[in-house]
Amino acid sequence: MKTNNIKILLINPPRSPENKILEYAPPEAAPFIHKKLIGPPLGLLTVATAVKDFEVLVFDMKGEYDLNPDAPCLEQMTINLLQSFNPDIVGVTLITSELYYGLEIFRASKKYNPKILTVAGGLHATLCPGDFNDKSVDIVCPGQSAHTFREVVLCKKNYLPFSDVSGILINTTNGLIFTGKPSKKINAAAQDFLMPDRNHLKKWINSYKVGKNPNPATYIFTSLGCPYRCSFCSIWPTFKGCFYQRNIENVIEELKMLNDYPIVRFADANTIIDVTFINRLFDRIVEEGISKDFVMDIRFDTAVKYPELIVSDRKCNFNFSPE
Repeated sequence: MKTNNIKILLINPPRSPENKILEYAPPEAAPFIHKKLIGPPLGLLTVATAVKDFEVLVFDMKGEYDLNPDAPCLEQMTINLLQSFNPDIVGVTLITSELYYGLEIFRASKKYNPKILTVAGGLHATLCPGDFNDKSVDIVCPGQSAHTFREVVLCKKNYLPFSDVSGILINTTNGLIFTGKPSKKINAAAQDFLMPDRNHLKKWINSYKVGKNPNPATYIFTSLGCPYRCSFCSIWPTFKGCFYQRNIENVIEELKMLNDYPIVRFADANTIIDVTFINRLFDRIVEEGISKDFVMDIRFDTAVKYPELIVSDRKCNFNFSPE
């Protein structure tokens, strides 16, 4: 039973209709390129867990438009949500291609009720927080900010200044003001890990399908960050070059909760970095009888150095996507 009187609406915005990778890809590569981003919003589910003692509604607009292409336009869909739920806080997670959709959601929220606290998070908020210098955005939470978001919510609940929360940007009449480095170093893969609650997304589970596969897929991460420095990647800068590995038994615990998802996509920058870890994880998956189709990324040099990871006698179905 929720005892707190703050209502929180967390939104996964629509995906961008543009796909420049597909547009410029050679014909022989085009069939292998994803036409759209698939899978539940893992980060948003983590945020929802951080504030689970409040009344939280997670709404996946990507899934909504996938299941119902004739659904109302973005502004009207947002207004409908606001009218039915009447939130005190609206949070949106964003990648770069969805920035303008996120701002449209925030503007609709402020138009509906100027007292709603609007909070931006996600990859784009981490790498380009200055892009949220818009009067519709109240707070920007960069980085692995689920715990930070909780602090923001508590300030809202207790009528405390948001400047008490370190590691965020507050929109003021003088622009975005940074409250300083976080007072606590967060390790979201270890002691600060939050188990995502996928029950929030049952409504859209049939939209989480890849290609012609009839089964829904979900994301899970075994690590955060990356020790490599690939010039094309935004992940290692996001984590400032750090790499965090999850506990194997914690990963197994989460896998056991995924009965609704026959396909599991490891959402790591590179799943196979620690070979000892991944070998033990593979063994534990077999020992527990966890039967899934697993998809993960692996570097070409890792595949060459450890071919036994690709050709294995384990009774698991792993699909590797070389980077």
